Amino acid sequence: MRDNAVKPISTLIVKPALPKALQGLEALAYNLRWAWDPDTIDLFRRIDPVLWETAYHNPVRMIHDIGQERLDQLSKNPGFMAHFKRVSESLRAFMDGDTYFHTAAPPLIRPSNTRLPGTFSRPTPRCRSGTMSSPLL
Repeated sequence: MRDNAVKPISTLIVKPALPKALQGLEALAYNLRWAWDPDTIDLFRRIDPVLWETAYHNPVRMIHDIGQERLDQLSKNPGFMAHFKRVSESLRAFMDGDTYFHTAAPPLIRPSNTRLPGTFSRPTPRCRSGTMSSPLL
């Protein structure tokens, strides 16, 4: 028996258009900081608690699955917009601010174009197995 089903040429993903006021929502979803920031988690849960659960707490999937009407409602809700603004500013401060590494770790030593003592001026040859071969052997 032959399978006469038509096979798709490509797959189209249709997602709702974010209102101008919610343009930063996708940036929040794609930045993994949401996973450990309770305020961001609350923001996504607040969008649609049932969808948050059915999307398995995945904000990217949630944004793709949410209805356009709901996004329009949220963009006009002053309480949600204040929460969204607070979370967006928190992410921006986190991304622009100094981390523990920036404040506690010594500056990194970056190699320059000059030859350091004990280094070779030409590439080290490799043996057939791909491991380094010593020029001294």
